[in-house]
Amino acid sequence: MAQDITKAKSYPEQVGDITFDPKTDRADFKLCDGDIYQYYGTGTTYKGGTKALKQYLLKHYQYKPAYKNITGYVTVRFVVNCRAQTDRFRVLQIDEHYQKTTFNAGFISHLTKLCQSLNNWVAGGTDQRKANTYYYLNFKMLRGRIKEITP
Repeated sequence: MAQDITKAKSYPEQVGDITFDPKTDRADFKLCDGDIYQYYGTGTTYKGGTKALKQYLLKHYQYKPAYKNITGYVTVRFVVNCRAQTDRFRVLQIDEHYQKTTFNAGFISHLTKLCQSLNNWVAGGTDQRKANTYYYLNFKMLRGRIKEITP
């Protein structure tokens, strides 16, 4: 029983929490005081809305023949702080049958860098103050091409 309690302490407060990883995250990315909220509760958005977000991603995505076998879904999760800066990018990859998979490393790097280059975020908030927010972008891929983007 004591062993179960010890294990439980190592789990995040909420499912999906993104903790700082010095190997992948920027040391200069600062969170504001308070918790990190889910995007849907704070109003965090992209300047110009979903349309502008999708237009940017589709315009800057570069298909390569090496991506032709990529069919499935890629979810890129990250944190938008109260200053509308982003970091702590994490990627989940699943195939068309919803099974975990690993796609071409160059493709994942390209998609992640593309998400990192989005710089027109509008920080959401709670109780008259800006807040840190989790955000995600889900890419539906068909033979290496983006078929749908869901924020």
